[in-house]
Amino acid sequence: MDTQEREGAVLGGMMLSKSALADVSELINDRDFAEWRNRITFTAIMSLANDGAPVDPIAVAERMSKRKTRETDDDHRSDLTMIGGAITLHDMISDVPNAASAPYYAKIMRRDAVKRRLVEAGTKIASLAASEETDAAALIEVARARVDEAVADDLTEATIIGDDIDSVIDALSTAPEYLPTPWRAANDMINGFKPGALYVVGARPGAGKSIIGLQAAMHVSKWGNVALSSLEMPREELTHRMLALKGSVHMTQLTRHSLSKHDWESVARHAQSLRDMPLFVDDRSGTSIAQIRAHARSVARKGRMSAIVVDYLQLIKATDSKRARWEQVTEISRALKIMARDFNVPVIALAQLNRESESNKRPPTLADLRESGSIEQDADVVLLLTREFDELAGTPTDNLDVIVAKNRHGSTGKFTLMWEGHYARVSDAPWAE
Repeated sequence: MDTQEREGAVLGGMMLSKSALADVSELINDRDFAEWRNRITFTAIMSLANDGAPVDPIAVAERMSKRKTRETDDDHRSDLTMIGGAITLHDMISDVPNAASAPYYAKIMRRDAVKRRLVEAGTKIASLAASEETDAAALIEVARARVDEAVADDLTEATIIGDDIDSVIDALSTAPEYLPTPWRAANDMINGFKPGALYVVGARPGAGKSIIGLQAAMHVSKWGNVALSSLEMPREELTHRMLALKGSVHMTQLTRHSLSKHDWESVARHAQSLRDMPLFVDDRSGTSIAQIRAHARSVARKGRMSAIVVDYLQLIKATDSKRARWEQVTEISRALKIMARDFNVPVIALAQLNRESESNKRPPTLADLRESGSIEQDADVVLLLTREFDELAGTPTDNLDVIVAKNRHGSTGKFTLMWEGHYARVSDAPWAE
């Protein structure tokens, strides 16, 4: 029996037997048909079944006569005309050896469909690989996505909610899985960093988002490897900041290479701990989401991973630069959320706020996220940073206000940290002790 005969037998069995219809609908879907005429016939059959209507050649013919799937360039002919008329449906019925065999043929169809999609995926991957313009990291991600799509099972097995009750109740006796942030005030309000969640830290230029991101990355590296994609800051500058933070060495002395004897002693004391820190940095600029994912995957292969940190979101190169910018950012924020779920780690993404909010001299809001698109929709937690300003002195104060503008895991609000920019860090405010 060839592919056409097998697919016809499945469709004929579905029109002959309610039992066969129910069994087949649990095994295959429309994309498992190799022949498009059979695919639109299957769609009509399932449409009738979903409506609770009779499923027989007459009813299917009537439904298809009113449908135009446009599988070809001819937009004027109905689906019934496109498959060859009602006679084709009756031929399917007459050619069925036994309606009870339909589920058996459907299983073979499913197997063949997966093989067919794998061949198609391989052809597409080979074509992309032959192109000199294709980025290697992007190709790897496309290849994985194509293969995953080819073997994805769109038909899910029904599970009763009660199956999860015991495990959920058992979990209530233990603390939720959160990695603590470096700041007690933050832990009190957002509990910490939850695996699988997307955290967006938004700030105006120079307001401290990179300091927050690096400090968080260093802290959570105590629990596993951290993948840090630094699209704006080179590794040398990151290392300066890490030395300043750990050793309380003034950033000015580090950038000017004018360390005192005390500074050198502090650097020597902390150098080894920085060498041993499982913080893996990719400092390429213009990195794509595929390259960020590839970097994270390489870090995950080295051992348990605790977090992914991206500095910063709007610098990530979109797949299609010709699309509107808000569409690009939407694609990127969605990909970061998926990355958090796939790796089951918190993703901490830094983001730029609109400069207009700075000129208005008001606290930032979710609307100030530049090209916000779906950033606020995809994020589980959004933290917005703002420095208090001393009008008399004409300079910012040492108070860094952190506005919890969104929090799927708890309440929103505000807490204040102490700004220590000269040491590339922020700390819990002393009055919060």
